[in-house]
Amino acid sequence: VSNEVSAEMIVQSFSMASPVNIKNALEIEEFNQEKRVTDVIKITKDNVRGIVAPNDEEVAKFYEEKKAIYKTKELRKVSYFEVDPKSFENAVKVDEADAKKYYDANPTLFVVEENKDFYHMLFEKKEQAQEFYQKITSALDPTKSNIKEQFVKISKDSYKKTLKDITLEKVTKNALPAEISNAISGLKINELSGVIESKLGFHIFLFRNLNEKKQIAFDEVKSKIIEKLIAEKKEKSTQESIAKINDSLMIAKSLKEVADKFNLTIATSTLINDEGKNVNNVEALETKTLADFAKNTFALKKDQPSKIFSNEKTGK
Repeated sequence: VSNEVSAEMIVQSFSMASPVNIKNALEIEEFNQEKRVTDVIKITKDNVRGIVAPNDEEVAKFYEEKKAIYKTKELRKVSYFEVDPKSFENAVKVDEADAKKYYDANPTLFVVEENKDFYHMLFEKKEQAQEFYQKITSALDPTKSNIKEQFVKISKDSYKKTLKDITLEKVTKNALPAEISNAISGLKINELSGVIESKLGFHIFLFRNLNEKKQIAFDEVKSKIIEKLIAEKKEKSTQESIAKINDSLMIAKSLKEVADKFNLTIATSTLINDEGKNVNNVEALETKTLADFAKNTFALKKDQPSKIFSNEKTGK
């Protein structure tokens, strides 16, 4: 009700400020209500008869006036060569001595940091975690250390967990959330943690084993080092070779000059327009397979070599 009253007050204030002429209002409304009947005559080319064919002079005049619409698009034929990065990789070699040199120069890359093995149970509610903890401590035999066996047995019998479900191996210091890592950092081997709360839920850990920090032997990583060095050398060789070709293209008088220098094969496109279509208005093969082929083609002057363009589809 209060909204309606406010609205009415606002409307009244506007109408008082800008009074409407009743005569004008009636004229507008009458015009809006007005209806008309209209006769429509439709003329098509079938209705038109007796047209005299234009003479040669009229056709010539029309052609002169409309020359722009009778121009074909510019067509260009392009010579190009394809550079396959793999062709630069064949000469790349890495032997065991290179790998050993890299291994000795980067010892910290081949170190396995200290890590720990745990049994672990996660619960949604704190009461569930406390119940599990109580079951383990109640089942321990004071005459022997059987905490590992009880952890596995109870998680399997009471909670249907497999050994894989509860096993965490090679856990590094920073692998777990801080609140968990801080709580279990002081555990001794075969020691059970209390109930630990995190954003994931409620945890209980059993510290099973400590794996000391160790240096990985060269023979274990030799093949991976060789793979890494070969990949790096291939990339470097490719980039250097492409840079040399690009430099030659900038100063070369023709594409053939560069192709001969680097033993590359020249191919020739069909005639294409600036949309990459041939004389039959069909997309040319180069336009389909080479990125921005038409765009790069029409950016050049006649006989001007372009720089190298990368084709993401083929990697060439």
